[in-house]
Amino acid sequence: MLSLEISSIAKIGFINLIPALRLMDNFKTISYTQTLDENASGCFSCPYFADCLAHTSEHCNRCLKKKYKLDENITYVNEKNRYGDKAPLQRNALLLFLYMHYLHPDQYGLVQVDIKKAAETIHCTERSIRNNLRLLGKQNYIVLQKGEYPGTYFAFIQSYPQYFRTMEQGGRNYIALSYDTFQTLTEEKEINAIRLSMRILTSSIDSTTPKLLHNETSFKEIRRLLPNYCCNKFIRHLADTKTFHTLFQIAQSAHTMFIDIVDAFNPNKLTENLKKDCLIQIDNCINLINEKANQLGFKYGKHWFLNKKEKNDIANIALQYRPVHIINALHTVYDSFILQERPIDNVGALVRSITQSNSRFYDLNAEL
Repeated sequence: MLSLEISSIAKIGFINLIPALRLMDNFKTISYTQTLDENASGCFSCPYFADCLAHTSEHCNRCLKKKYKLDENITYVNEKNRYGDKAPLQRNALLLFLYMHYLHPDQYGLVQVDIKKAAETIHCTERSIRNNLRLLGKQNYIVLQKGEYPGTYFAFIQSYPQYFRTMEQGGRNYIALSYDTFQTLTEEKEINAIRLSMRILTSSIDSTTPKLLHNETSFKEIRRLLPNYCCNKFIRHLADTKTFHTLFQIAQSAHTMFIDIVDAFNPNKLTENLKKDCLIQIDNCINLINEKANQLGFKYGKHWFLNKKEKNDIANIALQYRPVHIINALHTVYDSFILQERPIDNVGALVRSITQSNSRFYDLNAEL
């Protein structure tokens, strides 16, 4: 049985996410860089030119004849070519698709969706969930089939294994999104507020989208991310929503907007903070185990020490499962393997397996 417990973090691939939000129309950006004009500066007639091709020598630095020019750099942006041409999703379908990524997909992207739980989470009807599951299947975001029990479905997230490939292997990057961020988005009714919020979050990961963070961004650049009917006034309205004020820090001028992500929702800091918190709990757990071993004495007590790699492997589990399940798994490993002097080939893999079982057991108890 697949786990129905919600993960604290979801990894969502851009190959599905960007089309789901809405592809931008093709456009080009122009930037300028200042370079030395060798012809106008007379570099080729300089006696030191042969030894100063990078223009970094002492003679070049002191030269008073140097003249500069602006080189134009043109970048073409074609998201359809990069991510495909799947149809954009409306609110309930988009949130449902994001929600699936918190249901612990296996390596192939298989999840089990409970209709009632999904409806409660997204704040819509169970009928809407069923309709949007079929819609996601029709638009090739998932492959759908009925689940083992009434009110459940199995769904394969399309292209899920491709999320984690490198660029050389054909990957398109992904974003790690906290469940707190997702819950904030579920409180928003306006689809374009959700779209723009997600676009800002993805811009912190992917440099191919317009630079929306840490600099003044024009409303023209922001409008590219939204349907054509979204004018400057509408964008100002979106920036005043509760969702925006929760997720972002915003300052506006007549023609531009300055945006930054609140630290608690920043994807770049999310995984680091989760792992750091889990490492602290792992250390506390091991220290507690060893303190009890000290109290039992050398004859009965057995100490347990983890090396740095083992701790990191275990901390990575926190990106999928709650730390409480991980700590319980550590106690199980100690009781069943360390005390019994049973060999362990891979501590991280063993803890992950037990953590997964703990999560499933928690799900069954929650349903009873």
